[in-house]
Amino acid sequence: MTQLNTSKTTEDFLQQGKAFKDQGLLDEAISVYQEALEFYQNSHELYHFLGETFAATNKLAAAVDAYKQAIAIHPQSHWSYHCLSLAYLWQKEYNEALECCEKSIQIDPSIPAFYNQMASVLNSQGELEKANIFYQKALEIASHRQDLNNITRENIEEPIEKPEQERSNKPREISQKNQEVTSTKNLECDFQGVLEEIDGCLLKGYSWNVRKPDEKQILVIYQNNQEVLRFAADRFREDLKKAGIGTGNYGFAVRLPLDVCQAAPFNLKITVAESDYVLEKSAIRFEYNDTYKTSFQGFCEPFTDEIILKGWALDNENLDRKISLYVYENHVFLFKLQANVYREDIHQWKQGDGHYGYWSQLPDDFLDNNGLGKNEHQLSICWGNSPIELSNSPVVIEEAAFLSSLFQRTRQNLNELVKITDEFWARNY
Repeated sequence: MTQLNTSKTTEDFLQQGKAFKDQGLLDEAISVYQEALEFYQNSHELYHFLGETFAATNKLAAAVDAYKQAIAIHPQSHWSYHCLSLAYLWQKEYNEALECCEKSIQIDPSIPAFYNQMASVLNSQGELEKANIFYQKALEIASHRQDLNNITRENIEEPIEKPEQERSNKPREISQKNQEVTSTKNLECDFQGVLEEIDGCLLKGYSWNVRKPDEKQILVIYQNNQEVLRFAADRFREDLKKAGIGTGNYGFAVRLPLDVCQAAPFNLKITVAESDYVLEKSAIRFEYNDTYKTSFQGFCEPFTDEIILKGWALDNENLDRKISLYVYENHVFLFKLQANVYREDIHQWKQGDGHYGYWSQLPDDFLDNNGLGKNEHQLSICWGNSPIELSNSPVVIEEAAFLSSLFQRTRQNLNELVKITDEFWARNY
């Protein structure tokens, strides 16, 4: 059995734990912090960073316990309250998360991240308008504006009184991060983004630049701190626009590559390109779960001049099951299909009801938003929320066929407009 090294200081253990974390060796970091706590039971920093590392490995209950220990030792540890609110948020314990947010703001109302976190919790509860107010508040503080009015979630106008007790210093590692946020050209609080949902290999959320609402955000996905995918958060979402979040053109839905999913579990995070900003709820331990089965069988038929997306898909173990398919271009999610159209040719050699086909025109928003000038478009058809594609996927749309489909759609819309106009004149004149 290894002899414990009691000559190490608290700082020695903290540095060793940080070194392991920087290398992605989270279990080793946990062991270091736990070893240190055998000798330094009254170190709130050791408990705090133990909580952070537990949270990074998705051991949220253990993270909550560690943060609570840190707070018990140091009740004015506003950063422990902040991180505890994160752990509660990830467990969907929203009321507890909000209480911790309020406590961190009450202890120190000058830190933008605390308001940002309050906004994230409110956003998760569907209170987008109130969340946006807190995001704006975080931006104001980060910008050093003078017209600052403290706010609470119950009454935006009511100030939070700062207690008379001397504000405590946050743990050293986090303090360094906060200094970076307030000193960089692109302030962290310029950005607002959330990873809202994980559906198998499909990641959904939104991101925007509060200062530059017309600017398209480029996001980067990391696997164990290695970049694996870049994409634009530029999908229009009506719910964002109604909540007062800019133009609403900030949504994203992207598919992780197959080899990345197969490497799970791993440490995932999504950042805004060329910045240190990490989207809320994206720094997690990614576990891959999908609905794919080896009994699935299907085929994507090549495009014709009509540009109809068609083929068939079935489950050999359950022929009554209607298969859901996800359609992508360059890992960006486009739309869903249901394989429930009758195919006599497939029914001739498969039992069941024969409703195994899928047939779909390309949606208008795909034609509108994919522009001209591309030599071709490649559409991937995947088995539900899995990154595994059907046979003969991807299918290719040549530029000439794309233009033909766009022209046909425009002509149909024009004919419909003429029809509506004729009916209007017939009724009124």
